[in-house]
Amino acid sequence: MAGRITYPWTSFRAFIEAIVKFENLPEVVNYSKFENEYNKTYAAQFSVMLRFLGFTDEQSKPTDLFIKFIAEKNNRSQLLADAMKRSYKDVFSQVSSTKEISNDLLEKVFTRHCSPGEHKKRAIGFFKMAAEYANIQIQTNNNENNPDEVQLQPKVTRPDMQLPALFEKIIEDMPILAREIPPIGEPWSQENRAKWIKLLEGAISYYYPRYQ
Repeated sequence: MAGRITYPWTSFRAFIEAIVKFENLPEVVNYSKFENEYNKTYAAQFSVMLRFLGFTDEQSKPTDLFIKFIAEKNNRSQLLADAMKRSYKDVFSQVSSTKEISNDLLEKVFTRHCSPGEHKKRAIGFFKMAAEYANIQIQTNNNENNPDEVQLQPKVTRPDMQLPALFEKIIEDMPILAREIPPIGEPWSQENRAKWIKLLEGAISYYYPRYQ
């Protein structure tokens, strides 16, 4: 491998929700296309993810893969699966079947591509959620005891204790939610209120990915 490739680590669900909003792709898809709805970290990471997966080229122009992904809604899982197998070749090249991809293997490979600690944990979480979306069966997909999955949710169990933990985490990851709320008593347009609720919905979907 020539050089070190840094694996993406921001919320996969937020990433997917952001890109499927495109109906007609602009000539360039970069940071500026996301900064109005997401914080700077998310907007920058979305651009990195698109390039990493081969959805955009070095000039941030949409590739044929991205164009097909937007146009072929029923084929998105397969298109993402193909993109993942190319982009995460250090993972897939080590197994004869995707079902052989284990937590131990992910730890080993991601250690070479991520900073230790929270960065690596989130990058592995991104991979697992992307694999689930792409219908790639791996050992960790349906393991309820998988610590990486458990850590996506608040560790507290009482509902009245879960809410503060949940909202603290949401504000930490998406500070734009706090910035966009006007002081109580001031006007808040229906359009801006609806946009805020949509952002909150996306954040909750990230922390409770299996909630139906």
